Amino acid sequence: MKRIIASILTTVIAFSLTGCARRYYVREEVVFKDSGISLRASLYDGDVAGAFDGMLALLKSFDEEINLSNPESVLSRFNNSVGAGVEVEVSGHTYDIIDLALKYEEETGGAFSIAAYNLSKLWNLDTEGVKKFNPVTGEPLYFALPSMDEVKQTLSYSNISCFNRRADEQTGKYYISKSDARFKIDLGAIAKGYFADLCYKMLNTYEVDSAVINISGNLIVKGKLQKTFGSKDWGVRIKTPRDRFELDREDICAFEVESGTSLVTSGDYERYYYHASGIIPCHIIDPRTGLPAGVEFSGSSDSDNTYKMKDEWLSSVTIINKSSAKADAFSTAAFVMGFDDAYEFLKGREGVRAVMFTEKETGVKPLHGRLGIAGGVEFIETKTYSGFKSYETVKI
Repeated sequence: MKRIIASILTTVIAFSLTGCARRYYVREEVVFKDSGISLRASLYDGDVAGAFDGMLALLKSFDEEINLSNPESVLSRFNNSVGAGVEVEVSGHTYDIIDLALKYEEETGGAFSIAAYNLSKLWNLDTEGVKKFNPVTGEPLYFALPSMDEVKQTLSYSNISCFNRRADEQTGKYYISKSDARFKIDLGAIAKGYFADLCYKMLNTYEVDSAVINISGNLIVKGKLQKTFGSKDWGVRIKTPRDRFELDREDICAFEVESGTSLVTSGDYERYYYHASGIIPCHIIDPRTGLPAGVEFSGSSDSDNTYKMKDEWLSSVTIINKSSAKADAFSTAAFVMGFDDAYEFLKGREGVRAVMFTEKETGVKPLHGRLGIAGGVEFIETKTYSGFKSYETVKI
């Protein structure tokens, strides 16, 4: 599955373990085999146990369909053993996820895509590749980076033009196929958001009045936080993207959100490596260029494999929206766009709010850059609020 465990924390988890809030039903379970994807929920009123069991059963039903950590899943087989032109039947839910993904790919101008799997493998930024780096020691990796020729070759069969889908209205069945056997897809950059939206809809069935659902960092809230002396909007916090080596980074800002709001963060600080050449590639690939976000080619010819970090790159993007699937896709897209292009993209999106942090390269070490705030996010004064002083603040 996906890319990043977004570092958004809700205050409900802390409150539910103290006397500050009424008693919530809090439970967490692993959803997919070998993927680290988990469902955590804090639920209040209604059939809370039934609601959690229903959500868990629904999400586990996707394991045999889209989990790329499961070699027997439909998408694993599609990626690894299906030839060009061969149709593979998928579920209605999987077809819906793909349909949404293609819509967002068009809306983002290709900055979001489900077709970057081969590029992640090329850069050793898939799960197995990133595991080679030890963030505790920080020792760089010394393997040869791909040449620009290799990147372009991989791009030629890693774009959505190689992909086809078909809905058979008579039978009610859904199919996917590819025109190049090397083409592979990964729904990880949107599936968790889709799951969160499904779980949110299920809460009404079980008459749950107040809840926070966290699917490995994709967050969605319902109702208000029920406290001993009344209720309030949900408080959320975003952790600082720096220092990468800190496992328990401080919260850099906090704000409140209303019922039905989802938050998703994409960042460069969970899955990355230091390379001996000096670049720090993170797992989020720009599907338009074939390069990791924040990295640019600096060689003299396409046969070179010389790269450098851009003068400025995004270290963290949080998208706030009613749709968790949209927040999921847009956080990835904005991240690869970079600050200025993301600024232009986000300012015209109704209902989308965002918080973005950049890093700047000084030639010695990266320094904090700009903080972008879209859609009228109002920060709560906290002890970490002073962290903003190191950023140039830009209202979008």
